[in-house]
Amino acid sequence: MTRSKNTTRFGQTATSHDCTYPLAMQGVDVDANRSRRRDWRPSSAARCAGVLLMSLTITGCGNPHIALDVPHATVPMTERWEAYTQLRPLRKTHVQREFPDRRLDGTPITGVISGTVLNLGDGRILFHPEDLAPAVLPGSLTHQALQQIEELDAERDLIHIIAWSGVGLGGGLMFYAAAEQDPAILFTGLGIAGLSYLVGGALTAPIARKHSIAKERAFEAYDGDLKARLDLPATDTLNNESQDAPRE
Repeated sequence: MTRSKNTTRFGQTATSHDCTYPLAMQGVDVDANRSRRRDWRPSSAARCAGVLLMSLTITGCGNPHIALDVPHATVPMTERWEAYTQLRPLRKTHVQREFPDRRLDGTPITGVISGTVLNLGDGRILFHPEDLAPAVLPGSLTHQALQQIEELDAERDLIHIIAWSGVGLGGGLMFYAAAEQDPAILFTGLGIAGLSYLVGGALTAPIARKHSIAKERAFEAYDGDLKARLDLPATDTLNNESQDAPRE
């Protein structure tokens, strides 16, 4: 007789020496085997869906906003200069922040968010360029950059809504497939969720680059536009630690 391997992976019988024996007679726990098979898909599908959804929820938007109190240009020069001393940009700083993340296969990794912040004269750190709006005049270079940032944010948010919808639909199908043990629906849901995630990321990447450029423009123009807002003499003081106030 010729010895052969088992011919079925999850079946009820196995062939050996050209003879067929029930798996139970070979010491195989059939019920336990079935239970493991039922448990694999729900846990795997739930993990895949959860990782995709968690990936989109991790953003770098947790930095606080600040309020810039700018006096009117008609107040005395000393008050306007004092306000400028407090609100002027001292320097730009490139910062990085780490956060816990996971790959699509569930492997834990450390993500990094980087960006540029503005250190102000009063010691505060400005993370969001839109916080500069009260300190500049309409039509200024800073204001124009902020308008572009607002348009880019609206475009990015629309893409996020569409991507979220796709990931949510795919995740829902994956959970449904896990409950029904339907591999066709499982892979369909995984495909929809994964494609939505990848396309959303691809579409937002150029928006992020434009956003970064507009942010740099706003930070560069802010010093001169703040002085114009306060009706002060225009001089370049970015990266300058101190400056004497002019006499009235």
